[in-house]
Amino acid sequence: MLSLVNEKCIPAALPESCIQRQELMKKLFLTKGNRFIYIVSPAGSGKTVTALLWNAAFEQNPQQRALWISLDTYDNVPSVFYKLFSTVLCSTQPDNENMRSLCTDPAFSSSPVEYTVRLISELQPDECLYALTLDDLHLIHNPDILKSLPIVLKRLPRSFVVLLLSRNEAPQPLRVLFSDEKTAFITADALRFSVMELKTYFQGLGRNLTDDEADFILMATGGIAIGINAIAKNSMAAATNAIIRPEKTEYVFANYIREQLWENWDEKLRSFLLKTSVVDEMTETLAAMLTGRKDAGRVLRELCASNTFVSQAGKDLFRYHHLFLDFLRDMAKESSIKLSPLYKAAAKYYLDAKQYLIARHYAVQSGDGDIILKVIYQFNQYTNPLLDEYAAYSKLFNRDVLPKKICDMHPYLYTSIMEGAWISSDTKTVEHSWDKLRHYLPTIALKYPKMLETVILELAVDYRKSLAQLIVSFNKLPIINRPGGKYQVSTFSLQLPFLHRSIRDFSELADDGLLEKLDRSFALLLYDLYKTAQLCMMSALSLEKNRIDEALEYALQAKEAVKDIQSPEIIFCAYNHLSAVYLAMEDEALFKAELSETELFIEQSGARFLDRNFLAWKTKILLLDANKKAAEDWLDNYFISDDGSVPPERVPLYKIFQYFITARACIVLNRGDRALSVIMALIQFAKDYRRPMDLAEAYTLKAALEWACGNRTEAAASLEEALLELQGRKFIRIIADEGAAVVPILKRISASISTENYSGNLSRYYVSEVLLAAHKVSQQHRGITANFKKSGKPVKLSKQQKKMLELLAKGYRNQEIANLSGLALPTVKGHLMLAYEKLEVNNAMDAVLKARELGLLRITAAL
Repeated sequence: MLSLVNEKCIPAALPESCIQRQELMKKLFLTKGNRFIYIVSPAGSGKTVTALLWNAAFEQNPQQRALWISLDTYDNVPSVFYKLFSTVLCSTQPDNENMRSLCTDPAFSSSPVEYTVRLISELQPDECLYALTLDDLHLIHNPDILKSLPIVLKRLPRSFVVLLLSRNEAPQPLRVLFSDEKTAFITADALRFSVMELKTYFQGLGRNLTDDEADFILMATGGIAIGINAIAKNSMAAATNAIIRPEKTEYVFANYIREQLWENWDEKLRSFLLKTSVVDEMTETLAAMLTGRKDAGRVLRELCASNTFVSQAGKDLFRYHHLFLDFLRDMAKESSIKLSPLYKAAAKYYLDAKQYLIARHYAVQSGDGDIILKVIYQFNQYTNPLLDEYAAYSKLFNRDVLPKKICDMHPYLYTSIMEGAWISSDTKTVEHSWDKLRHYLPTIALKYPKMLETVILELAVDYRKSLAQLIVSFNKLPIINRPGGKYQVSTFSLQLPFLHRSIRDFSELADDGLLEKLDRSFALLLYDLYKTAQLCMMSALSLEKNRIDEALEYALQAKEAVKDIQSPEIIFCAYNHLSAVYLAMEDEALFKAELSETELFIEQSGARFLDRNFLAWKTKILLLDANKKAAEDWLDNYFISDDGSVPPERVPLYKIFQYFITARACIVLNRGDRALSVIMALIQFAKDYRRPMDLAEAYTLKAALEWACGNRTEAAASLEEALLELQGRKFIRIIADEGAAVVPILKRISASISTENYSGNLSRYYVSEVLLAAHKVSQQHRGITANFKKSGKPVKLSKQQKKMLELLAKGYRNQEIANLSGLALPTVKGHLMLAYEKLEVNNAMDAVLKARELGLLRITAAL
């Protein structure tokens, strides 16, 4: 297993001239008994060296072992982060085959947190104690990592102590460690050199300081390690010329190096330093490529030995201290060195190593279109299929802004811009990228045929154009030459569970004749997946219209068709469409069997990247009965924000289904404000992306929430919005599936549009169809608002409403009540409907029982 450990898991060597700092070590060892030690201080204050010293002392006991992970920007992806974490754990028990198999499982990247937790559970008891250091933790800000890390760290055996090194205060998700566990904090004050430590350090360099000199250096540097080291490399006279205050360390450090050291180095060394400064870290091979020097390794080792702001991690990885690196990069910009070829060389090096994120960074810096194309193409072909991972990768991948000039010279680059904007819901940039791709499509087809399929797929989801328009435009598209006739773009469904609401809203396919036209358009894009995808769409749209038998027929055909394809995400959709039909049929046995088969498929195919949306689908079913445990479990998932709210970057399309489940879970748990926050974000998202089915569902949830809160007028208005979105295509299930949560609202709307003075656009027949379907669902499920706390306001019935209920209680039917009261039948129904609404019930029996309970009926006759 040790062969899996890379250079990032090997700590840097301690500088040759390094004081042991006994006072600080005493403070650290006083933390014994704490599971976590959080060392927080600014750059250059000695965090890493302190941890290295502590680890060296820790390992003096043969039964104790130090472990190390050096983090960087590119580890800000869950699969990468937890692969490093798990690899280090595996190194503690190299013969543990269960741990090895989990760490090397191809599915690890699809569920990194879950795999890491399982891997920890396979640790066998031993007599050893371990100290695990996570260096530069401030570079990790991915919310999935930050929320899951406490879960993982708490599962480590008590034989582990964890050192967390950061420049910043602990982010909120990590603070749960500090409240639940004993955690020691080491701050910048503790890391400052004392007079005694300073004198000892300079004695080791052959220089004896007086007390006045020591006081002066501490005043000049603030006791910060990087400042002291800079002065130690020169003279006290230089220190007198450079008063380094802690708040200005970076500025003064750069001036100090320029004035006191840089001019004393020979030209060859300066050139070496400048050329290698284009990368964040380097191996001997990379340094040799950048500088053309065969002795690059020797130069780097000599710099380390002389403590010239260079550290060595493992056998073959070197890093400049970040303040020194900033200085070198500033000097490189001022020099005559051509940086573009150096960036290109670095990009090629990392591309060969299949480190696409790092390669992309240097490729963009180089401005070379060919190397950028190679990186983007290989990134799209070989990166992990989990879209949460892809999103995290994309945020890193697109951190370097592609210049407009380069994009127009190599227009396929707009695919990268579009994908990054799509992930972050930047609709303006998405639409601009579509326009550019459409404009340059002939050029891309001619010069960059490898990117053509990706470009066409991205144009096919342009929500500004109707499907009818896109179908027509397919006749004008260049031909895609695809080996074997197989679909090759990484995702079509965005791994969402239902195909008709995936990469775009496909509700238009319900229009007469449009679905058949797909044979001459989308079929050309989907190739072998087309038949299954088409059947899934047909089943879904039939079910939305509540044509259950028709939906079942198509779903069964889709299930049969998956035997001829190998796309896990389309197979997943086929399974889900069939289970949705079984749910609508109220066939619990078939429904559960289909869920079990789906789960088995995901496990056997290794398609763990589908786990989250499958969990969301199963959770939705439980929430139909207001299952609080299911709601709590959903919101406790590390990939859901702490309070169920929407992050600042708004709703990502690939997580839209999960956000709907979050809104439902919040309603079930009586978290109305949080639910409304998510729902409003969903409404805005659906409007921005022109997704009528999502918009209708969001308005339906809003209506259910408003009704439960007692805001009846607002609830009716919201549900009318949903009905109007769906009425044109006669979609029923999106609203009806909420059952008891929407039945009373539908009744109110039905009564309203039945009056003679109604002038709106809702069809009485359509609303009745939705109401009937919702009522049927309400007989099977309690509804998501079943737990919602009522307002507590007293129920007040009008005189006529009380009279109607009294007659109901005596056993009279509506027509008989009309005859006895002299009122018209619709008037009687209207009074009863309003009474039901106030009593928050849906039928006569419940109304009578609730009225008796509240003391509103004067008689006790049974029905």
